[in-house]
Amino acid sequence: MNVLVFASRKGGSGKSTLAAHLGSYMAEHSRRTLLIDADPQGSLALWHQVRGKEDLPLHVGIKHLAATLAKARRDGVEWVLIDTPPNAEAPVAEAIWHADLVVIPMRPGLFDVDAVQATINMCRELKNPMQR
Repeated sequence: MNVLVFASRKGGSGKSTLAAHLGSYMAEHSRRTLLIDADPQGSLALWHQVRGKEDLPLHVGIKHLAATLAKARRDGVEWVLIDTPPNAEAPVAEAIWHADLVVIPMRPGLFDVDAVQATINMCRELKNPMQR
């Protein structure tokens, strides 16, 4: 099972949008995929509700993440995509710890470059791969 985490301390960087579109693409191409909306803002959950299709399951919240991932593995899920809140708090660190790859979306501007440094440092501390 592959776990992709979309993380950045900067809000509006595209985490939810990337998770939604990549998850939708995977589901359309017969990949068993689970979306996890760990962001209290709930953008991914809103998108999922508006989308209204049953082919892409969604789990809301990051509580008991290890158990959620273990269940997904037992259920034969091939891809898990986790959308995280724009901060560097413990739930984001936990998601990054479970990740096979961390995607750090950003726009090419001073504030965005500055904001992602905390996420990059967290990935380095947890010795996890990331993609900027």
